[in-house]
Amino acid sequence: ILGGIVPVPIAVGISDEHRRKLLRIARQLGRPFLYTDRKSYERITQFSSQSDAEPFPIPRERVFLADHVDDVSRPGRPRTASPADLAFIQFSSGSTSDPKGVMLTHGNLMANTHGAIRAAGLHDRDVSLSWMPLTHDMGLIGLHIFMLTAGMQVMQMQTDLFVRRPLLWMQFAAARQATVLCSPNFGYRHYLKVLGERPLADLDLSA
Repeated sequence: ILGGIVPVPIAVGISDEHRRKLLRIARQLGRPFLYTDRKSYERITQFSSQSDAEPFPIPRERVFLADHVDDVSRPGRPRTASPADLAFIQFSSGSTSDPKGVMLTHGNLMANTHGAIRAAGLHDRDVSLSWMPLTHDMGLIGLHIFMLTAGMQVMQMQTDLFVRRPLLWMQFAAARQATVLCSPNFGYRHYLKVLGERPLADLDLSA
């Protein structure tokens, strides 16, 4: 976003439906650039080569693999955006039809962000910890962009780690003195179910 690139966050997942959604979105976008890791790229190209799948629409020269990015020491040059400029595109699940993209401008995003920061009373002394994926609107906007704009320290826990070991969420929060935590209802249910089976002792969340 800071570089003037319009991201389209998509969950790769492990299911054929996730992969089919990515192929449908790529077809809608025309000739997008794909930024991913090698393992995910190999999975999606292998899936698209199957007889019942859609052909992979992105040529190799427009694919960037995170595994090959070695030098991240040079700072980039942020692009100055206007409120009407497109910030990113958020696609629907596409469970009943082709995914539909919602175009969010910088004006949309900043109005939402500054309103949320004021309403929640967030400030730069806060520390947030999230396990929500950045391909989800709550994870990307509510628990990442909001927090960064407020000047907070932002920590990201891998989603699959939370799914496998949910008790680590609050253990990390206590260890890092997190002050802002948030989750959908199913995340709290998952955490409380495991907590009921294996209660934690000496968990200090006073921060």
